Amino acid sequence: MILKNLEYLNHDVLGVTFGMKDVYKDDLQANMKLGKPLFDVAKQKDVDFPTGEVNQNGKAIFIKQNVAIQFKNFKKKDEMYFLDGPVRFKVTNLKTKESRTGRFGVYYQKGFNMDEMHKMMNDKIIYKHSRVGDKEFDHIYYLNDQPGPLTKQKESEGEKEQKEITHKDLFDPKNNQPIAGTNPTEGIDTDYRVVKRSFQLKDLARQISTDIPTLDFSQESKEDMLRKILQGEKVVTKFTNQVTGEQEDISLVLNKKAAISYYDKKGEEIRINVKEATLTNIGQQFAKAEDIKNENRPAGTTQRA
Repeated sequence: MILKNLEYLNHDVLGVTFGMKDVYKDDLQANMKLGKPLFDVAKQKDVDFPTGEVNQNGKAIFIKQNVAIQFKNFKKKDEMYFLDGPVRFKVTNLKTKESRTGRFGVYYQKGFNMDEMHKMMNDKIIYKHSRVGDKEFDHIYYLNDQPGPLTKQKESEGEKEQKEITHKDLFDPKNNQPIAGTNPTEGIDTDYRVVKRSFQLKDLARQISTDIPTLDFSQESKEDMLRKILQGEKVVTKFTNQVTGEQEDISLVLNKKAAISYYDKKGEEIRINVKEATLTNIGQQFAKAEDIKNENRPAGTTQRA
């Protein structure tokens, strides 16, 4: 075993990239000392995952989960080991016993740490901004709704074509039992994959301005609001329904289409009809403190879920 190789895997790969320094060091060392040509390492623990919601008393709501993280395929080449991957991240709800496993490629995942992977396993969206030379890129990442996609060779008119096989192709949605004539256990991968979607930030800003034409605040404040939404925060404000005359809470949340969805206080998605509802005071909650002359806060507020 080469000590520098162990330190590189423990510090640079598992530590810097995934935030798991020293967690697997003993397992790495034991397998490397044995000279195994190929091995995996895995750990599991019970955690309380924050849902981002609060109960009626204003206290944060957590889900008790068991998290099992497996780093697969440490391969030996000459005298050195490297991690080929993937990382398999299994989450089990300790109350319902429901579980699923996500698969994250070591190189494709571009620096997702354990916290980000755990969020995606709980249907959260991860936003990444990158720059290549003088070009900037915006992407969101989330876990696919179905396991796969998977490919299967199929003979068709003498040619081989690829067909994507997903969970719904193999299991009856009514009872979640295998469909007659299929064999879900034979060569079928039930891991969930990461979906990547590219978008332009200006399009997101344009959507909000179109949906809510009453917005009237600085570009800096608008960017601050977008930043909060992209970071997964729930931006909550109030609008006045011009039909009922009542003020109602509305939440702005980033969805998997890289667009904004709107929800009422019951958590049900709603569509903004500018002829019937107008947002009130949405600008001031993002304005600088010195710009707010009135000491009383406006009706609209922002909060982190």
